[in-house]
Amino acid sequence: MNLCKPHWDNLCSAIRERGMSHLISGSSQQLSMRLNAHLSGEPKEVSFDPLMAASFAIWGNALANCVDPNYLLREDVCPLCELGFSQSIHGGDGPLDWIEKAGDGALEEARKLGLVSRGTS
Repeated sequence: MNLCKPHWDNLCSAIRERGMSHLISGSSQQLSMRLNAHLSGEPKEVSFDPLMAASFAIWGNALANCVDPNYLLREDVCPLCELGFSQSIHGGDGPLDWIEKAGDGALEEARKLGLVSRGTS
């Protein structure tokens, strides 16, 4: 499961708009180190990456709310594109709503960890 380029760009923008660009891993090596730290149980202050956190939130929600999780696990499927298709039929939150909520969740977590000030929007 991968986000398509337009949705990935929207998610990156949501993180930037919330003032968390400085917390995004600068390389795949740094991201790998943060993932390993997270999985090893190190403090979140060491492993937190808002883009990773927002992505995980979207993927988790997509898997929890879909009819066929195996379908979403394919590499060529963007869960937000699928959500957009479903939303056009059934209503409910659309892809941009999910991106905004994931960005807000990442910001709240960064605030709890003391990585950004309360005044950061």
